[in-house]
Amino acid sequence: MFKKSSLFSVLKKLVGRWTSEKYVIAASLSFYFLLWFTNPSRKIIAAAFVLLIFVFYYKIKDIKISVFLTYIVSSIIFTGKSYLVQLVPEGIFPQILAPQGYVDFMTISYYHIIAFVMFLFLLRHAYEKKFKLKFEKKDILITIYFFWLVISDILGSTRPEVSLFFSLTSLHFLVLYFYVKFFVISKKEYASLLVAIFISQVIFESAISFQQLVINSPVFKNIEAQVDIEYFGFTSDELQFRFRPVGTFGHANNLGSAMSFWLVCLISYLYKKNNYLVFIVLIAGVATLASTLSRSSWLGFGSGLLFLLYFMEKVKRIKTPSVISKNFLVIALMILILAFLFVFPRAEKSLFGISGGGGYFRVEQIRATLELIKQNVFFGVGSQMSVPAALLQVPGSIYSYVPLGVHNWYFLITAEHGVAALIIFIALLFTFLVFGIKRIWKANMESTVSPLQIGLFSGALSLLVIAIFQPFVGETFMILTFAILGGENGKN
Repeated sequence: MFKKSSLFSVLKKLVGRWTSEKYVIAASLSFYFLLWFTNPSRKIIAAAFVLLIFVFYYKIKDIKISVFLTYIVSSIIFTGKSYLVQLVPEGIFPQILAPQGYVDFMTISYYHIIAFVMFLFLLRHAYEKKFKLKFEKKDILITIYFFWLVISDILGSTRPEVSLFFSLTSLHFLVLYFYVKFFVISKKEYASLLVAIFISQVIFESAISFQQLVINSPVFKNIEAQVDIEYFGFTSDELQFRFRPVGTFGHANNLGSAMSFWLVCLISYLYKKNNYLVFIVLIAGVATLASTLSRSSWLGFGSGLLFLLYFMEKVKRIKTPSVISKNFLVIALMILILAFLFVFPRAEKSLFGISGGGGYFRVEQIRATLELIKQNVFFGVGSQMSVPAALLQVPGSIYSYVPLGVHNWYFLITAEHGVAALIIFIALLFTFLVFGIKRIWKANMESTVSPLQIGLFSGALSLLVIAIFQPFVGETFMILTFAILGGENGKN
């Protein structure tokens, strides 16, 4: 009994000496790896997320920030209660591509549950303010965007009961936006705590991706969204029999996209504070990014990084962090090894991309999608319905052979929700990113938040580049960036 009490006292003193950032990193990593190694059931995972809120609260002493951090932790766990829905019957597509026909999963995940808790906090806040909350034009615009997704699914989809599920469950992003606006950006510590979560996510995803790479398959854990080995090598620019790690994501491209966003944000953090832990995490993250073989993610990361370096070193005249300049040879050696193992083989295959590989596939998809958009200009065809609709409305196109949505998020959102959805999204980009960067351009870089702001902007830029080649845009990160850059009166 004495030993247990002494051990608890030692741990309590140790935790008391930690900064909030170190505590959040330790708590998040412990949480992730406990889930990974114990592999609990869905119900226990849900209960564990509730417990994590109070674990964060023990140190931070702010329940609203604790809920927000738990939501961000949950944002990379995509499993939960799932229902399979068949959108196209068997026999239409090749057996190796679609053995069950064209199917999708309707999933209620853990972040939906946490978002509901956040929504209750928002309702309470509105009640306390007697529903006299201050809304700006940009708040109304982002609300219109998400509700347009719902409206277009009701009026445009041939299977609204399916499409509505996806648009309604996407409203948790809208909850995230207003939660950050009202409860998060007014707190001084939120930037460093958010960076701490990003650090833990890069470490965790890198560790399990390395494990997947070693065994050349998923590990079959309950928090893995993808437990099948996807065949990679159908086209001339793909390396046959090369497994691509996916982490907890549904595809290697999704992992690469998230990693590119995190890495750019962490590099921006180094301009604020030289930190060898962050440097080591960056090394692991870049290796993971390379191993995904995701060319779009490499291009997105490069775009975001170039903008970040230009802004920091040319516009703000800030010297390169010493932790990077002093370890330049280590970085150069790592890049050479990764290029030899992953980049060069993929680049060599990509020389055939236009004539018969991924480039040709994407061009054919866009052609067919344009025809689909012409026939469904205003409301689109509904969430997740672009492939079934193209089979009927654009016969003989690439969609008749390959059951994959168009690999360009801008065309995809237009096909599924109409031209209005794309116009509203472009308006959001101008409202948040363009005006956000104007403010950051003039900001004093001694501010504790400015490095995070420019990191988020650069990370969002990487996501927008990746979206040109993939059917996703990284909504969690985009909405988080919108909310922080669009802080009331520019005070974040």
